[in-house]
Amino acid sequence: MVRNLHILAFKISIFFHCRVIFRWVIAKDLNKNTVNEIVHPNATSTLLKGVKSGKETYHHLFKKLCCYAGLHCEIILGYSKGAGYKPGMRMEGNSFRNSWTAVNIDGSWRLINCTWAARHVTGHRDDLPQLFHKYDEFYFLTDPEDYIYQHYPDEPSWQLLDIPLPFSEFLNLPVVKSPFFNYGLRFYSNYGATI
Repeated sequence: MVRNLHILAFKISIFFHCRVIFRWVIAKDLNKNTVNEIVHPNATSTLLKGVKSGKETYHHLFKKLCCYAGLHCEIILGYSKGAGYKPGMRMEGNSFRNSWTAVNIDGSWRLINCTWAARHVTGHRDDLPQLFHKYDEFYFLTDPEDYIYQHYPDEPSWQLLDIPLPFSEFLNLPVVKSPFFNYGLRFYSNYGATI
């Protein structure tokens, strides 16, 4: 009984550390934060400076912080149906290249995309300024069955699906973004990107 409680506490600790790192990374508005000097080579301000200057990505920052916390994390490279993508467009070369992360929690790999989770929204929301952060929880531990509609890894095993999808089928999937899934919508039949 005590051993089971220790195992459960350890699993909760791993999840909690992952969640805290994710929220910390996506909450940083690098347009407002100025990082002028390096205090310590591994200080968080140094890591933020790398992201702000373009030398690092949010994914590299997330992976470094996971490593410091003892979490196994990998950066996944592939294609994504991001901004500007329309059904039928070709994905080749550097066009629509992207990266995201996978973190190992409780013996299984889970998908996380810090960049897409940190949204900068323009508009008015009560008394907030015109530009405000809106976090998109869809990109934290996203189900592979939902993630495949937007992201296709170079290595099929990183789809984390029982049966990996060929690239041609990924291209033919409908273009849906996180609000579709956040509202609890799902496809119950196979639909192509074009009808």
